[in-house]
Amino acid sequence: MKAEDVAVLIADDVPQMRRLLASYLADLGFREIDMAESGAEVVAAFRQRSYDLAFLDIEMPGLRGLEALPEVLALAPNASVVMISTQGTLDNVKAAVELGAKGFLVKPYAKQKLEDAIRRLQMLDARA
Repeated sequence: MKAEDVAVLIADDVPQMRRLLASYLADLGFREIDMAESGAEVVAAFRQRSYDLAFLDIEMPGLRGLEALPEVLALAPNASVVMISTQGTLDNVKAAVELGAKGFLVKPYAKQKLEDAIRRLQMLDARA
């Protein structure tokens, strides 16, 4: 799959983290990038549009990322969701995977780890 054909949603309550992740994704060739700052916004966005790839922060105000994840996958069962958090604890990773997440990234983001995670999901051409 070519990066420019992938619709991406980034959900994080910290604007700087959203912008950083969006910048890294743009550098990798992703063009369709939307943003949300809460779990409720994530669910609303998935009701409006089908995303191929989503990055959900675990800790957001109101509806948390782990709470939004099942709703997202009910709306878009084929979406690849990567959970993000400052806390890469085994409990967080296990909970995310059990709920259907396809990956987990720890903040602050390392560009290479982001690229590796996306390649594992086959959302990025080998040539990119």
